[in-house]
Amino acid sequence: MTLSILNYRGKTQKMELRNFLKITRANVSISAWGYTKARLKLNPEAFVCLRERHLWSYYSKENKELRDYKGFIPVAIDGTDLHIPSTEETRRIYGDANVHSTYPVAMASCSCAYDVCNDMILDCTLSRYKRPERESALGHIRRIGELYTQKNLYLFDRGYPSAEMLLTLLESKQSFLFRLGEKTFKREQQSLCSDDTWVDIILDYTRINPHRGTELADRMRQAGSLRLRMTKILLPNKTTEILLSNLPDDTFSCTDLAELYHLRWRIETMFDALKNKLQIENFSGKLPCILQQDFYATMYLYNLIADIRQDAQGALTLPPRKYGVKTNQTMAIGIVKEGLIQMATARSGTIRGLIYKRIITEIQAHTIPIRPNRHFARNNTPRKTKHAINRKNGY
Repeated sequence: MTLSILNYRGKTQKMELRNFLKITRANVSISAWGYTKARLKLNPEAFVCLRERHLWSYYSKENKELRDYKGFIPVAIDGTDLHIPSTEETRRIYGDANVHSTYPVAMASCSCAYDVCNDMILDCTLSRYKRPERESALGHIRRIGELYTQKNLYLFDRGYPSAEMLLTLLESKQSFLFRLGEKTFKREQQSLCSDDTWVDIILDYTRINPHRGTELADRMRQAGSLRLRMTKILLPNKTTEILLSNLPDDTFSCTDLAELYHLRWRIETMFDALKNKLQIENFSGKLPCILQQDFYATMYLYNLIADIRQDAQGALTLPPRKYGVKTNQTMAIGIVKEGLIQMATARSGTIRGLIYKRIITEIQAHTIPIRPNRHFARNNTPRKTKHAINRKNGY
């Protein structure tokens, strides 16, 4: 059952069953209704356990190829919205994005904590539409701290900084880097005397009053102020961005901070891969249990493919070229999808090893050049074509 869900390719359920049984049990016939009844007995947490088990092995001390940034694992935290099948039950559980219209649209919120150096999703949640981002982020940090022992450095976009968030991170002794919006901590931004300095964010009554009567207000009142580093970065387009962190200036220069925040963009490309290459919104059913199975299975599959790609990249040997090369993610997804079930159902470790070598060799045959420092203007206009030539699926 678990393998059949990982093998899902976006076809009708009967065709999915037919293709899966051709690989695993050629003489067996299962009805679509019987298959659905069996799926409802599978706890979606099974895929969470698979992902955590894989990550626990990946981040073990024996992994000498683990990449970091000055001893820290940079972890970007961000969220995105997902379209889900619209039924009365899914709208009740996850929310309706079109409440002012007679045409209902069910949506859910997805939040991820993503290791930008090693291309791994450390934690993820599927929750109600428009769930507060900061609440999801603190949940990620808490779970990551319980599961893994490496030193993490959390990267956040402009929607996350707040006095509550900063206080909680400092109390739990986390390292972090935020980008600030123009109106966030505006007093402190206007009082900057240099491009890189330490400032005191005063927790006065205007910042405490919105939380009066709560434990948070008592914590803020007791802290009084937050000592943090504020850095002004000049961007190539001549605009500036303000970064807020607690990183020591004798270890992390202004250039390092700018590079770290630039690394955060990789979580956006990860979301693009989930939506457009792994088709995470192409769910195989309408029931909440099946939605969660598909969601967590796709997250596990993403990490598995990233791990295999790293093996292929590490063993890649090519003659000198103008640009470096990397394996093609779209092709890797298709190749792994094609060989994963064969490898998982192999009768012996020898056969499994041969299939794995074949997968690695095929991935290595499809590479693309790495062109650094490329910049493209953001295009926010809707696509005019339904099927873009440069965004084909790998399976």
